[in-house]
Amino acid sequence: MISPPITEVYKLIAKQDYDWLDLLASGNKVPDATGKYTSILIQNADETPDGIRNNRSTLIRFRIEIQIFFKKGFSQNIYEKRQVIEDLLQDDGWILSDERPPVPDPKTQQTFMTIYFIKNYRRK
Repeated sequence: MISPPITEVYKLIAKQDYDWLDLLASGNKVPDATGKYTSILIQNADETPDGIRNNRSTLIRFRIEIQIFFKKGFSQNIYEKRQVIEDLLQDDGWILSDERPPVPDPKTQQTFMTIYFIKNYRRK
């Protein structure tokens, strides 16, 4: 049975106990609307059947979106923190598919980055 990809990634990041990360959320929950915390939001971006053989898909390609919101006044290198998350997921078999440059969140004015990963799951 395939476990939900956002649950898999959530558990993977939660096990790391990063000292720079204050909040971790998945789905459509907004982790912090104040800008006081560094947080990560994990969301499903796409689920695509693939590997069609005999009119039946043999795998599902999952794409997830990870947004890292850095608290106002975050003094560490945000690119290094993004790289830590990228390395963690790639070591777990996720493929980096896209990343967006840092931009200010329109509501909180805190800097955030968006990263996309893909992972294929074979159907039995």
